[in-house]
Amino acid sequence: MKRHLASYTTTTNVMLCLGFAAALACGGTTTFQDTTPIRIAVAPPPPPAPPPPEKQVKIRDNRIELGQKIQFAYDKAEILPASFALMDELAKVMQENPQVQKVSIEGHASDEGEDKHNLLLSKARAEAVRAYLVSKGVSTERLTSTGYGETRPLVSNDTDAGREQNRRVEFHITKQEVTKEKVEVDPTTGHEKVIEKTSANEEAAP
Repeated sequence: MKRHLASYTTTTNVMLCLGFAAALACGGTTTFQDTTPIRIAVAPPPPPAPPPPEKQVKIRDNRIELGQKIQFAYDKAEILPASFALMDELAKVMQENPQVQKVSIEGHASDEGEDKHNLLLSKARAEAVRAYLVSKGVSTERLTSTGYGETRPLVSNDTDAGREQNRRVEFHITKQEVTKEKVEVDPTTGHEKVIEKTSANEEAAP
C-alpha cells in the first residue's frame, strides 16, 4: 500500500509541474503584486580636479623672481617652516635650469636698528638661504651670498609697509649660458625655421 501511495504522489507532482509549464507555454501571465517603485542610485560625477598651484619661482633674464618673500624668525637668520615649500621650489627650478650657472644671493634690511647689526643680519640671512639650497642638492659652486644691510632700499623706510618691503632676499644671475637662434621665415608657409643656433656664457657686470 505504501508503494502505491508513493507512486501516486510522484505522478501527481509531475502532472502539476507539467500543467504549470503548459500554462506558461500557452501565453499565461504571472502578475507581481508588489508595486513599490524601484529606485536606481546613480553616483554623482567626481568633482573636477583642483588647478595646479601657481608657480612661485620664475627665471627672468638676469634674476630669479619669487612670488612671495622668504620668511625668517624675528631678528634671526632662521628660515621659517612657512617658507620651506618656496625654498624647495627654488632649489628644483635651479636644478632644472643648469644654464643658470651662478647666482648671487643678496640680503637686504630696513633702517630699523643699528647699521652694523642690519648688515650682519642681512649677510647671515643670505647665507642661510644658500645653505638651504645646498642641502637640497644645488651645487655650492653655483651660489654666492652677501648682505647689503639697509644701503639698497626699494622704497622709503618711512612706513611699516615700506620697511617690510625693504627686508628681503634677492637672487641675481651673475653667469648663465645664453642660446641665440637665427631664424628664417618661409615666405610660402610663414613658418619659422632655425638655421643657426649658438650658445655663449654671459656674465653680469659686478
